[in-house]
Amino acid sequence: MLSQVRWDEIATWSGERGRKLETTLGELRANAALLDQLMGWLTAAEANLGAQARELLPDNLPIIEQLFQDHQVCAVHSVSTVCWLYMCDGEELLVNVSS
Repeated sequence: MLSQVRWDEIATWSGERGRKLETTLGELRANAALLDQLMGWLTAAEANLGAQARELLPDNLPIIEQLFQDHQVCAVHSVSTVCWLYMCDGEELLVNVSS
């Protein structure tokens, strides 16, 4: 009788531990997927910036001003995207990063 009670306690504890490990493993896999998505986005952003750095800039002031405004919009979008990625959950990330 006593050994059955102890066995039941150990079996319950073991089941709870298994569920906790399974949940943690799922969270770690989701985080790894998020990191992969973020690395893909960063790689694409780096390639885009590298390509833009190789372009010659025009001498025309209105064109330079427009390029600067475009850059500011892109910079704000990039920072807000990275912040959003940090705070979002995986489902939303897959939708946002692909756009």
